[in-house]
Amino acid sequence: GSVLTFSTSGGDVDGSGLFSRHVTTDAGGGNDTVVFTAVPDYVKVNSSGGDITIVVPRGSTSYAIKSNASGGDFGKSVPTNDASRHVIQVDSGGGNISIAEAS
Repeated sequence: GSVLTFSTSGGDVDGSGLFSRHVTTDAGGGNDTVVFTAVPDYVKVNSSGGDITIVVPRGSTSYAIKSNASGGDFGKSVPTNDASRHVIQVDSGGGNISIAEAS
């Protein structure tokens, strides 16, 4: 699949219905929301101050999650496995992080 990159220096990043296997977002101060319709292989989300929300498809796929939250809450409700080839890396400078399966 193709590589998808979102970047903003102050506003929100909102990506819905994503099916790209490789997604990178960087919000300088806004919220990051990415919602996948296909299982991603690599997701990297960075926010300097806003909240991060990642929604992946419901199923048995497990994810290797690497997170760095400076001050916010961290919540995940997806299957995890440090050896998974499906990697989610999230870095937040102060906002909350949520990683969940689609309802």
